[in-house]
Amino acid sequence: MLNPKMKIIVVLRDPVQRALSRFLEQKRNERFPLHREVKNHTFATFVDQEIADMTACVERASAFKNQLATGAVPVGWGGGMSLGQWMEAQCFARKNIIGWSAYDVFLENYLAHFPPDQVLVLYTNELAENPLSTIRKTEAFLGAPEFKYDPTRLSMVFNSRACYHWKCAKKANEIKAAEDSEPVTARTAPFLEAVSRLTAFFKPRMQRMFKWAEEGRIADVPPAWRSTYA
Repeated sequence: MLNPKMKIIVVLRDPVQRALSRFLEQKRNERFPLHREVKNHTFATFVDQEIADMTACVERASAFKNQLATGAVPVGWGGGMSLGQWMEAQCFARKNIIGWSAYDVFLENYLAHFPPDQVLVLYTNELAENPLSTIRKTEAFLGAPEFKYDPTRLSMVFNSRACYHWKCAKKANEIKAAEDSEPVTARTAPFLEAVSRLTAFFKPRMQRMFKWAEEGRIADVPPAWRSTYA
């Protein structure tokens, strides 16, 4: 390992919301790397395509691995993985927009190589609700001195959908929800069905994270996640 004393900070968003946000980002910006993949899709048609691809990929990998166990100790990518585990990890790793929301696949690698006190998992829910508390938690984790932050700046949202760069800040109430600001995410039956399919698709992945939280490997997940993916 390059640096066994490394400290890892991971900030996670609700997996379906993250996938939708990434889809919209790539569809709206012609110069972005995945624009060609999504430019002729609605969110619903893209979800259908990607879930079919990843499901088929995982099924192929299952022939080479044991059934996924929610309480299994993470083994990490590389030498500790069976061929089937490695194949399954690649099914998600190669699908940036949808697959990267399967957080357990990637967290497993960190948890296999670093003790819990070197891995800090944060959630965008808590960052939005109490930014100062989240920053203080991060400072304590890093052993950094507490900084005096401008309360006004802490309440602003940077790099948002309506203002996509770090020099632009907006108040939270100035930013519309994705489904209210983009025609491709109108609350149609196909869109709602896509959200439902994604929720079901991520459920077993989230169950592993719930187990890790209960074991003290990661911080407890937001209550809304447990309600959605129970």
